Amino acid sequence: MKDPIIRSIFSTALYITEIGRQFSKQENNYFCQDPNNLLINYGNRNTKNRYVLNTKTLKSLKQTLETYLNNYFTDVLKIKNTATPYITQSWLNYTNKGEFHHEHAHPNSYLSGVLYINTTKDDCITFHKREYEQIQLGIKEYNTFNSSTWRVPVKEGMIIIFPSNLKHSVDKIKENKTRISLSFNSFIKGTLGDQKNLTEVKL
Repeated sequence: MKDPIIRSIFSTALYITEIGRQFSKQENNYFCQDPNNLLINYGNRNTKNRYVLNTKTLKSLKQTLETYLNNYFTDVLKIKNTATPYITQSWLNYTNKGEFHHEHAHPNSYLSGVLYINTTKDDCITFHKREYEQIQLGIKEYNTFNSSTWRVPVKEGMIIIFPSNLKHSVDKIKENKTRISLSFNSFIKGTLGDQKNLTEVKL
């Protein structure tokens, strides 16, 4: 008897890569924001500027992130070149000991991403399954088919890009250290859909 074929369909792709260079002195200086000039978020703090990648200091960083964003679009999703993604909002997150990132998604965005600037020991991001878990069974070994959450270890310089409707969170920080990350959203410009099928939209 032949072994069964098991396939994963309608998969969710996480695009994980690294920036591939050290942060410049100017970039590091920008990341060291005045704690008194941050907004209090649910669980942590972030910058008042919601478009940090539009600053002159982070221009090179934005170009790098948009390259990876386009790679997700063309290499993973295989989207035609009639439409391209672009970064909309971007902000810095600061999370101290005892703080966390609550479970959330990113509305009004197609793909979202995060760049890790300063991480802690055993740092990770947790992604949450979209579907309602109708029946809970005893699992002897977790995998991508039976898990309701999936933890991805992270380190400084790492980049993760994911669908914006995928919920995610970060556990409470246990170290006496400030965790810093740069988050960004994206949207699409160009032609969406198809004229023949009456689904065409030009943005």
